[in-house]
Amino acid sequence: MKRELVTTFEGEEIIRLIGQNIKTARLRRNESEHMLAERLGVSRATVARLEGGHGGVALGIAVQALLSYGFADQLYALGDPDTDGVGKRLDRLRRPLKGSGRAVRAPGGQP
Repeated sequence: MKRELVTTFEGEEIIRLIGQNIKTARLRRNESEHMLAERLGVSRATVARLEGGHGGVALGIAVQALLSYGFADQLYALGDPDTDGVGKRLDRLRRPLKGSGRAVRAPGGQP
């Protein structure tokens, strides 16, 4: 049996906004839901659910829709570790300070 995903309010808002953005991109190009559905290889109902912000639509479908409207750069930037300030700070805290460790000496006392 499939478990239903429980999302936070913020998660639901983001999913809804992505759906709205896909719909806006489609309408600006004067395309029907059917045209997008054919390009993605899904049903028109799936496109309607995607644009309606339903979280059960596969991520791959949303990604392909965004790619088809030219959002590749924005997709590549999602979750970019270089923009993860908290993760970078935590990583620095875990790393040893330069010069704080003892040098490993080879047999005979030579470093």
